[in-house]
Amino acid sequence: MLCLARASARLGRDKRGFTLVELLAVMAVLAIIAAIAVPR
Repeated sequence: MLCLARASARLGRDKRGFTLVELLAVMAVLAIIAAIAVPR
């Protein structure tokens, strides 16, 4: 994951941190994992 973040940063992104879309994607994945893991 860190390698991908560094690679995307090299592609011309000069923004620091994550974009809103990236944060939403991470939150969605975490929510899915939590929904699967919690009932068990």
